[in-house]
Amino acid sequence: MYRGSGELLQNDYKIHNEIIPLLRNKNIDVITLKEQLSSYYKSKNISPTDTLISKIILGTLGITPALDRYFVKGYKTKTGKTAGFNETTLMDINDFITRHHIELKECREYIQIKRGMNYPNMKIIDMYYWQIGKES
Repeated sequence: MYRGSGELLQNDYKIHNEIIPLLRNKNIDVITLKEQLSSYYKSKNISPTDTLISKIILGTLGITPALDRYFVKGYKTKTGKTAGFNETTLMDINDFITRHHIELKECREYIQIKRGMNYPNMKIIDMYYWQIGKES
């Protein structure tokens, strides 16, 4: 997650301490959370890219995919749409989850049996589009 060209690499883990209350707020929607996280990192002179913010949210809350290069490429390959950290993309992904809930459940169960890990739907979606993006 830390890139050599980013300012985040120049800090230790304590840079994230102030965002913990934001992540614990159960009454916040994901777009507002993204905006608040972006504002916080900007104030620390860290570029709040969609990739960074979405990886933080996926890793802590599991409610968004990580919008990295391969995910975005895979999403475009499968849907013909450009992925962004916005309401439209998140609604499309939620629609995908609704349409494929049985397959996602089977995938989660398989991972649980084989690896002993419980992944949320967004992590499965993240891995799905990431793999397509990497292969294309």
